Amino acid sequence: MNILLLADLSRPFPPNPGFANTPAEMKIKSKLIISIVLFLGLSASPAFGQDWKTVFDQGLVQYRAGKNSEAVSSFLKANALRPNVPEGHFNLGLAYYGLKRFNEAAVAFREAVRLKPNYTNAFIQLGNVLDLAGQYAEAMAAYRSAERLEPNNNMVHYEMGVAHLGQKKYAEAEAAFRKSIALMPGYASAHSELGRLFDVSGRGDQSFAFHMEAVKLDPKLAYSQRRLGDHYVNQKRFAEAIVAYRAALTLNPADANAELGLGNAYYNDKKYSESVPHYQIASRLDPKWAQPVNYLGDAYRLLKNFSEARKCYERSLEIRADQASPHYWLGVLDMVDGKKAAAAARYEKLKTLDAELAKRLNGIINPAPGN
Repeated sequence: MNILLLADLSRPFPPNPGFANTPAEMKIKSKLIISIVLFLGLSASPAFGQDWKTVFDQGLVQYRAGKNSEAVSSFLKANALRPNVPEGHFNLGLAYYGLKRFNEAAVAFREAVRLKPNYTNAFIQLGNVLDLAGQYAEAMAAYRSAERLEPNNNMVHYEMGVAHLGQKKYAEAEAAFRKSIALMPGYASAHSELGRLFDVSGRGDQSFAFHMEAVKLDPKLAYSQRRLGDHYVNQKRFAEAIVAYRAALTLNPADANAELGLGNAYYNDKKYSESVPHYQIASRLDPKWAQPVNYLGDAYRLLKNFSEARKCYERSLEIRADQASPHYWLGVLDMVDGKKAAAAARYEKLKTLDAELAKRLNGIINPAPGN
């Protein structure tokens, strides 16, 4: 049955990749860096009194150590001592933000902008937490307030882009990210998110340049590293793909998509043995994802380990029963084992899933005379 080694398609370019770094994570990362700068400037000022400063600085230390619960307690105490200091409420909001207590963070940021109506960063953070709380319209109102204060602040436009992207408003998101890049060309996350926008909006072939620029500016952007790997596989630049996927996995070892991509790089280079462990890891990282199990079956099949291939195809269908490819290859394996009735049953099932694959399988079960 030479069909087992023929007509095997390369792994396709992923049309709609999973989100390795969510828009929420991007917001938290971008804003916490800004907040620490504000902390340092404020804690150096002697004008607020030693008692307040001691409690406030304790909150800073706790926050910077990732101890957000303790930081909340300290900032609440500081705000009780000096309730009219807008930075105290701003920093309390950031600590709540770190705990994903977005409604409480919004209250704190609202108080900060009430006390200081020109507090651009507080309006941006208010927009972030409202967006994360599912209040898109209110978030956009906060971002618009920040934009009125500082129309050339690249972060305002970046965060608007993230919010638009979350709502699948791709045209608005693209305009916002491009504005952010125009204002600060060296901001890597804006390039990465614009690349993500193209990825998820069905224009993945246009994202390569943006992910390339993002990684050039900041090699620690795991999502862009992974997507570069996907592009390189599509271009048959397998060695470069492997480097990109390994970089992504160094940054995020739990990225099942990157493990799958690494397996694909080896598979498409016909290094089937090398692809096996990466498909196995991808499957372990996401046990409810059928694709790596199916691909593992393909690798075993091309290695002529038909028993393991069969197990993988069957397990893949247990995860997701509406896949056509596993049914097709199980039908082929049934024919190899001389189980024509079983193959015919696969054919009947396949007719409802993929007419072209069903036709191919029927050609193996009932070959034309002379074939």
